[in-house]
Amino acid sequence: MVVGVSEFFCGSAVTYRDATKRSWLDVDGKCIAEQTAVCRDVAEQMVRGVLRKTPEATIAASITGHLGPDVPPDFDGLVFVGVGQQSASEIQAVEVTKHQLQESGRTARQIEAVGIVFDRLKQRLRGIRADHEPG
Repeated sequence: MVVGVSEFFCGSAVTYRDATKRSWLDVDGKCIAEQTAVCRDVAEQMVRGVLRKTPEATIAASITGHLGPDVPPDFDGLVFVGVGQQSASEIQAVEVTKHQLQESGRTARQIEAVGIVFDRLKQRLRGIRADHEPG
């Protein structure tokens, strides 16, 4: 790890199971039952849950999807990425984007998905910086 990273990075939560999403992040079980965990609403709720439970965090990201194998064809390679921010413990807009992964193979898809999350975070951070630069 990088010395001093805790000054900027609060932590992370890996929540593969639906029950973990519900208990750790307060994702609505009814939403998961009706839409599955791979949907726009769950990605948004995951971001909001992290921000609510981590008041010192200023930005959060989530990803939910199917990387294969053995998934229904309509869900194969589908991911939803959520990014949100808060200030003074007030959650601001959460943006969720839908992506169809192009890579094949689980490891290649994991790398592609991480790249998407980082790109979305960079876009949000650029927006934050632009909002706070002296005019």
